[in-house]
Amino acid sequence: MTHSSTETPSRSSTVRMSRVLHVSWVVALGLGATVGLGVFTLLGEFSALTARRVGLAYAVVLPFSVPILLTFLERALSVPGTGGAYQFARTNRFLWHRFFSGWLLFGGYVVTVALLSWGVAFYLETLVAETGFRLPLNRSWLAALSVALIMASTLFNRRLNWQRRFVLTMAAVGILLLVLVMGIVIPSSSISSVRPLPASMLLLEVVTLMTSCLWGIYLVLGVRAQLQRPTTNMRWALVLPVVGLAIVGMLAGVAMSLYGGALQNTSLPLVDVLRSFNVATAGLVLLLYLLAGLAITLMAANRAILAAAQLLDRMSNDGFVPKLNQYLPDLENPAFPAIVLGSGLSLGLVLFCLLYTSPSPRDHSRYRVCRLLRETAGGGGGGGGG
Repeated sequence: MTHSSTETPSRSSTVRMSRVLHVSWVVALGLGATVGLGVFTLLGEFSALTARRVGLAYAVVLPFSVPILLTFLERALSVPGTGGAYQFARTNRFLWHRFFSGWLLFGGYVVTVALLSWGVAFYLETLVAETGFRLPLNRSWLAALSVALIMASTLFNRRLNWQRRFVLTMAAVGILLLVLVMGIVIPSSSISSVRPLPASMLLLEVVTLMTSCLWGIYLVLGVRAQLQRPTTNMRWALVLPVVGLAIVGMLAGVAMSLYGGALQNTSLPLVDVLRSFNVATAGLVLLLYLLAGLAITLMAANRAILAAAQLLDRMSNDGFVPKLNQYLPDLENPAFPAIVLGSGLSLGLVLFCLLYTSPSPRDHSRYRVCRLLRETAGGGGGGGGG
């Protein structure tokens, strides 16, 4: 006689639902990266290229991004599995396509981290100056130090939970909107004259550069397997960060066009706009704006580094990155070797980018975003690089 019994699964063997992320948390993740990079960090560069008529360029970014959003939305809903854009490339039967896609994505993450860390250095240096301290700070070393600290926090799993990240991101964007509304409503000491709109070709070049700020989409795709009700919420998670970048950028363009003074801090032009206000709370708002910029760029850089490490972990499973588990057999976390390797490669590439500050005679003003690391006072000596 056969005796059959049903076993009650223990608490440790219970399968848990993996889709635990609310759509607002994922939207905040993408918004923090797009606005943190596109407005908090690169607003000064974009406004310099467009003679402060940068609002039109931000408006054009939205329709310019529609094909990109539709493509990623279709792939995100049709390709199963975890992972971001690299998972889409894994469905291709050509090995070389998967190889180059993975390394191109990794290079994009490295550039994103370098730009965000440069923004961290901007805000940290300005914040120290606003507090009254006169310290000889070097932006390149500040940016490299911020990357090293973020990597250390990632290795030791010191990351904010999703609720706190959502609150901090929304608070930073809210402070930015307050600054922009003040810049539009409160008149500055001198109203600027209306400048001609940039030429069409220059506008398209600036819009093309602005699309590099859409890396928040890749961060959203990286957590798509954890998003609740992805069929409904994925479209909002991808679209709202881009819409937020366009709206905030257009408001920043209006505030910049109304400011008539000379920009002393070309890296953070909104700082000069705030300093021109003749209201008692201008100093407090300026301090909050600097803290918001520092927080949102740090959080975005942290997520970009983590996404790059996860990408290397998946590439190591495909044989494109050597596995370090055989050299570090006692580690319990299998992703730790990929994080170590990714952190080393990222730090080396970021240091190379940040410390290369020699100006080149071949530089042109329209390529200032690519040559963002040039010192305004004439960077390090030696012949110019390409």
